[in-house]
Amino acid sequence: MRSITRMSMAAMLLLSCGIAWSSPADEAASPRWQQVFEDRFAPRSTLGPKWLVLRGPWQVDSGGEGLRLDTTGRAMSFLMCEQPLWRRNVRVTAKVWVGKGSLLGLRLQAGAMGWGAGGPDDRVGVDVHDAGQLLQPRPCVASCDVTPGQWHDVTLTLVDGVCVVRVDGWHVGQCDVKQARNPLQNQLQCIGIGSVKVKGVTVATAPMSSPPPAVKWNDAATNRHATVMAQAYVNDAKPDAGLQAAIDALPPTGGVVALPAGRFVLRRYLELQDYVTLAGQGGGSGGTVLTLSAHHDLQPGDAVGPWGYPGDPSRPGMTRLLVESVRGGKVTLNQPSRTGLTERLFPMICSYESLFADIRDLTIRGTRQGTDGQFENCPITLGLTSQSRVMRVCIDQWNGDGISVQAADDARVFDCTVSGTQMAIHPGSVTAGAMIARNLTRSNVAGLFYCWYNERGLAMGNHLDNIRGYPDHGDAFNILAGNRIDQPLLLMSGRHGVLMENRLPWLSLGGIDSDLHAGPLNTQGFMRELETPMPGDAMSPGGFVAACNTLDSVTLWPGMVNVVAMNRNGQNAGAMMNFTGGKDADSVVTGHVDGLPDDLPMDLLERLDAAAKPALPAPVIDGREVYDPSRPDCGFQAALDELGQQGRGTLLLPGGRYPIAAPLLVPSGVTLSGYGCGSVLVPVGQATSAIIVQNAKHATVRDLLIEGGYGEGEPRKAAIVIAAGSDITLDSLDIAGFEGEGVVMQGRNLSMKDCRVITATGVGVVVVDSQHVTIQTSSVTQCGGGVQLVRTEDAMIRGCLSRRNRSFGFQLDGKRLALIASSACDNLGDGVRVDHVQGGLIAANMVANNARAGRDFAGIHLAQQARECRVVFNNCGDDQRQSSQTVGIREDEASHGNDIRFNAVTTMFPAGDGTQVQSHGKATTVKDNAAGVMSR
Repeated sequence: MRSITRMSMAAMLLLSCGIAWSSPADEAASPRWQQVFEDRFAPRSTLGPKWLVLRGPWQVDSGGEGLRLDTTGRAMSFLMCEQPLWRRNVRVTAKVWVGKGSLLGLRLQAGAMGWGAGGPDDRVGVDVHDAGQLLQPRPCVASCDVTPGQWHDVTLTLVDGVCVVRVDGWHVGQCDVKQARNPLQNQLQCIGIGSVKVKGVTVATAPMSSPPPAVKWNDAATNRHATVMAQAYVNDAKPDAGLQAAIDALPPTGGVVALPAGRFVLRRYLELQDYVTLAGQGGGSGGTVLTLSAHHDLQPGDAVGPWGYPGDPSRPGMTRLLVESVRGGKVTLNQPSRTGLTERLFPMICSYESLFADIRDLTIRGTRQGTDGQFENCPITLGLTSQSRVMRVCIDQWNGDGISVQAADDARVFDCTVSGTQMAIHPGSVTAGAMIARNLTRSNVAGLFYCWYNERGLAMGNHLDNIRGYPDHGDAFNILAGNRIDQPLLLMSGRHGVLMENRLPWLSLGGIDSDLHAGPLNTQGFMRELETPMPGDAMSPGGFVAACNTLDSVTLWPGMVNVVAMNRNGQNAGAMMNFTGGKDADSVVTGHVDGLPDDLPMDLLERLDAAAKPALPAPVIDGREVYDPSRPDCGFQAALDELGQQGRGTLLLPGGRYPIAAPLLVPSGVTLSGYGCGSVLVPVGQATSAIIVQNAKHATVRDLLIEGGYGEGEPRKAAIVIAAGSDITLDSLDIAGFEGEGVVMQGRNLSMKDCRVITATGVGVVVVDSQHVTIQTSSVTQCGGGVQLVRTEDAMIRGCLSRRNRSFGFQLDGKRLALIASSACDNLGDGVRVDHVQGGLIAANMVANNARAGRDFAGIHLAQQARECRVVFNNCGDDQRQSSQTVGIREDEASHGNDIRFNAVTTMFPAGDGTQVQSHGKATTVKDNAAGVMSR
């Protein structure tokens, strides 16, 4: 009766607040539900293909009582099930059981936040627990204390932006939800601590009564206000120099703020919202400089700090602290400070819980005075953002970190220069898919600092003081490639990484993580124990591939499985690498091997100063001057045609959201450019594509966003189509939610750089019947498929990410194709599929947790006559309790004459026959691969 008493008391409290127990009338008024998922967990040996086990020993209960987790109160586990929940009302029912001192959380994950996922945190749900176990309270997660050792019925109902939680029929919580704000990672999530069970899980969906529009575009009046020239707002008397007023002058749908050249002194932060580009005139001399006053008295409107953890900006007294008044030496703030401090610490530019925030081409200069704020005081602070961009920004002399990207998803930091800070570039906790490329750091405490749970990211072509914090708790499936690192790199813990073509003094694989057992839970509610410590609390880094690096020595420690091969001596190119220490019996350690590549094309950073703002070919036509909302192409096509007649020039699209009912045709010699994420094209009506480049030469499309209806509209052709093109460049483009393929290219000398395709219904990038193609530092996420080359010759994919797609990550078909230092993770089909390829190179890629759809998929799959391909230095890992990628590398019988060597094929836990290499072809070399289980 204990739980009834507690629930009755809770019900009385809820009734006193006007919240009633559910009744038949409530159910009658609910939507008409259609069940999309049910699992009663009848006794079986595996969890089933629809469950994604990210952490923890979830097991099917042998007694037929669903899933069971028993972690003796010390481990925390996630069990996620992917379902089509976006833009739908959702109802989840389940029976849960918690032991004494245990907790089971059931959540609807409507946004992108999660374990190593990042982005806006839109989780709602309930924690069902015994009083002995609690998680950190969350605003939209109810807490219900129940009797341990008994089954309880839980229902989560999300209807038109309101989530209602019921336990055993009682209404125990309700909150508003930003439903359909973010299309990424919509899942059901179970969190277990201690001894818990769950069974009888059902998921039903129904249409929203008033669904938000699939995609928005602006009317003419709004578009004419979506490009703001900040010069008109400059006011040195204001704490923000008048620049925030320029940002606030944009419409709610976003746009572009163009900062003028000059020096601007700020005493408070600038804050960006969704789809906003803040663009300066360059980061070098003669550009835009934001700076601090060396000394000033606090005045009304000034910002103070410290700001606290930017991944949790909603906590009162931690962010957005402003001075309201100063009287007689007494300072009054807009809210009580949690620390009581009123130091002059604040970000210069910040953005929280935003989509497509874009900062570029400016300098931020500090004074190096005041308290060391680290990530509490960063000139650029991005918290809980998705698809943010920071490009060609210079930061100098800041007594905190430089660029802080906390709890973010799909962030990009390109071509920046950071000096005189604490942690120059700081990808923070639970950040996933971050791409950090071609940055220069110098005279910082750390050039690149990884915080907890940085997953599935890439750091490539940077020149760094050093790398610190990597790999730490949960840092997994990352690639460090082509970097110059001035100081030694010590890998003290962590797993599943690729280190390739880096130049550094010394590499150490191994050591003791003294912080591993500092406490059962950290402040975010995550377990420090999750890294599967080895005996004696020594967590040696495992599942790493370190290949083709230039360094003086490598120190190895006994631990988990690693591959160390083909590394060059930095002092004497002809000398063998100096190895010290010991190694695990399953590891592979070797020097030079004849016949294998030891110098992959990575383009190490050579510049010594700020990256220049790209020059736009003249003449430049301002799109605001030709904008005509009465035309299906918004008047832009006539300008493109005029430039095409001259054979040169640029059409500069302004900020705004422009409905394109007819695709824009880009002629030879012409550049079509926007300002970045604030310049948006929205195909509408009969427009099958947004941009077409056909029978053209030397054309460029860059720096804009194309947004579709996220699958809600009729199927279209690709967002960007290149047909019979020659010397065509795509640069810094974003394509989101398009109702077809993202990019389809056909031609010669095609280049795609720094682009993203997100949630397209078709394949993200398709290249067909083409020659001499380069795709680099680009990504495809949650599309029908990742990157596909068909009948293509002499192509290179380098430093790209392809994750969470509904089929393959990369699919290759053609001659002399290379896939280097790229990542294929969490795809339903093969991570990398090689079809009809002659002379391919698949090297130094991270291929993890793929093959989620089951059947005969693998991490890397050589199929249909793959011939003379070298598959080397790849990391095919799986860290799930129930592995999906049980075959790391598979070669089918139709393939032959391939070379499969020096790959790491590892898993965190035993699963069936274990992760393995399977070769069925003829005349293929399979040797020196490290395969094993990394467990206690």
